Amino acid sequence: KSKQLKHFLLITTIVLLTISLLFSIYMTHWANKPLRSIIQTLRNLGSSDGHEKQAKNEYTMLHQVIDRVSHTITDLNRQMETNKPIIRDKFIMRLLQGDLDQSDPQVANMEATLEFHFDREKTICMALKVFGTEGIGLKNEMMIQYSMLQYVEELGNYTVCSTMDNEGHIIVIFNYSDTLDKEKIHSSISQQMKGKFVLGFGSEYPHAYSNIAQSYKEACECLNY
Repeated sequence: KSKQLKHFLLITTIVLLTISLLFSIYMTHWANKPLRSIIQTLRNLGSSDGHEKQAKNEYTMLHQVIDRVSHTITDLNRQMETNKPIIRDKFIMRLLQGDLDQSDPQVANMEATLEFHFDREKTICMALKVFGTEGIGLKNEMMIQYSMLQYVEELGNYTVCSTMDNEGHIIVIFNYSDTLDKEKIHSSISQQMKGKFVLGFGSEYPHAYSNIAQSYKEACECLNY
């Protein structure tokens, strides 16, 4: 009986150890499932450009992926800075055309990214049509625009942004709190422009995207008189 009892205990112990081992394997497999999913995602990221290097372990692979993602972000930031003037011009044109929703969070983020500081209470648009610029090229036209803008911005306590619309008019958006001295602005532009020009102002409105579009329309209409 003693031998039978020892034999029974040995078999029971082996069975329990086997069950415990199988249960441990199952639990380890279940617990590591999220980690395996992450590792597979990292492998997919690492091979996304077709130049995956065989990593010795997961840590090396993780380092490679992080390094690649970091370089990608740096390149995107560099491209953003390079193309920012073009993006700014397109943003301003969409403002003037009334195509932007001021309540859209993405629009607000883009406004901050492009460093538009519309933090004053009033808005007005100015349109400038310069005669005699035919044939001087777009680059020289843009130089006229930004040279003029630099002097105008120094005249008062306001922020300005500008672009050239599809008609070739230089458009300036003023954002300010106090009174806008239009005569002073006209005098400054007259000193800079050697040729003939026409200057038009839209109505003054509380700052809002929709009001910018309306003031722009009115400023362009003034150029016809």
